[in-house]
Amino acid sequence: MTRRVRRAPGFRRGVGRVPEGGVFAPRRPAGCPASAGHVSQRRRLQGGASREFYFRDTCDGWGSRILDVIGALISAERMGMRFAGVVAGREPCSISHDVLIAPAMQAFFGFADESEMYVDAVPNGTQSFRSLGDLQEQLEKGAIGDGARVCLDRGEGLGDVIVGTQISPTILASLRSRNTPLMQMHLAHFRSHIFHVAVHVRRDDVFSGSSAGMQRFTRDEWYIWLMNIMREKVPHAEFHVFSSLGSRGLHTSEDFDVYRNWGAIVHLDTEARETMAYMARADVLVTAKSTFSYVSALLNPNCVLFQRWKRKMPEWVELPLTRQGGINKGEVLIHQIASCMERQAIAR
Repeated sequence: MTRRVRRAPGFRRGVGRVPEGGVFAPRRPAGCPASAGHVSQRRRLQGGASREFYFRDTCDGWGSRILDVIGALISAERMGMRFAGVVAGREPCSISHDVLIAPAMQAFFGFADESEMYVDAVPNGTQSFRSLGDLQEQLEKGAIGDGARVCLDRGEGLGDVIVGTQISPTILASLRSRNTPLMQMHLAHFRSHIFHVAVHVRRDDVFSGSSAGMQRFTRDEWYIWLMNIMREKVPHAEFHVFSSLGSRGLHTSEDFDVYRNWGAIVHLDTEARETMAYMARADVLVTAKSTFSYVSALLNPNCVLFQRWKRKMPEWVELPLTRQGGINKGEVLIHQIASCMERQAIAR
């Protein structure tokens, strides 16, 4: 997963408004009448909800924090609330894994100012809850009245809401807005007339012999097997491999020669928002076992080939953990991959 984020022009606190769209839009200043430019997209998502839902921030990486907000949106919608913002955590975590979080979140969600997402403290009278289960229980008892404000005191685990609850078409459509900074970013390596395949190869903090690698590491041989299938189906496709070396010295650029020799273009340690933009806008995205990869896939409306991680979206093609062949499983998988890629090739 590539993680480094540079603060770009227009991402400073209080400046650089983004085009209308995305999950967030500017809040209406106190005393001002509502207008098209000051109607909160969150109110459009959860219109009419009088209760407000906050949660306390974590110190996780960028992808996990994105998924926490998506989990909060799903939870608020399910409970008839309006997601109102992220409360500063007890420990300062404005940077995680070399990613400057607020500008990166701004690029993903499309809010105009950091205050649209983050609050230093919840309003007076806000009720705190230790878990979503506790909050749901009190709602069912009728103990949380109209107009109430509630805060989940621990944001950890919100990202797993999507595992048990399918994201709604309304939230997904808002996340996939083409008007966010991420989706407006210029992609210098993608040419308009070329069919592009983005392949996320997670390395950085995992390797085949690590404990984390047991769950998250995928071998080069598996990727090459898959890429061979894809190239056979769409011979003119251009393959881009995205990964990072990390700071622990576990990997070198030469480790990726297997992909270069195969014919892929390898991108290492690119800026995090740029990497996600390529993955979100590729004609075909092959995910890794990573939350960064997962949230990139949520943005991609095209063809997603999915290594199992969190919850599969209905239109994604789920990939096996090992190479497959034969008349049954192998042929079915090849057909699914071909259909997915061909649909996107026609759609272009």
